[in-house]
Amino acid sequence: MNHNSGIFVRFPRPTFDLTIDDAEGRIAREPFFDRGNFAWKPVITGFEVQIDDNARPSGLRKHRTGAICNILAGDPGEPQWQTFAPGPTLFPAIWFEYEVIVKNSDYTVFLTNTQTGERKQTTSFYNTDPAANRLGLSACRSMLEAPWPGGTFGSKAETHSCSCKS
Repeated sequence: MNHNSGIFVRFPRPTFDLTIDDAEGRIAREPFFDRGNFAWKPVITGFEVQIDDNARPSGLRKHRTGAICNILAGDPGEPQWQTFAPGPTLFPAIWFEYEVIVKNSDYTVFLTNTQTGERKQTTSFYNTDPAANRLGLSACRSMLEAPWPGGTFGSKAETHSCSCKS
């Protein structure tokens, strides 16, 4: 079975009326994109922090737990746009804590084994995509009517159930 989960960050509320003309480049890379489906807005306007320690089916670092999904991570033949290092080894029935820090265009991800306390930084990424900044930041600003970039976060369980707690 191919398990694939993730946490989406820095996107406007999916039901928020958003013109996504600026995202045409990102839309072109998503063959199943459906403009009428609100669930696609996080994919197009935000970033996904991946949860799949085996990076199925590709095995690439940019698809491993703790990576910003599809942001180049120095896989063979690709440049490195994010600095990625594997987090603590994941074990069934043990809770792991994700810490996703987003300040302006800087993204940092930590993963902690709550049983042992082992904490590792998995990703450091500086977003230079002006379309993503424009969509993810300005749309969130207007949505929240605040002087700072905020946004919504959400979870994805593509092929199975995913458990979360706060």
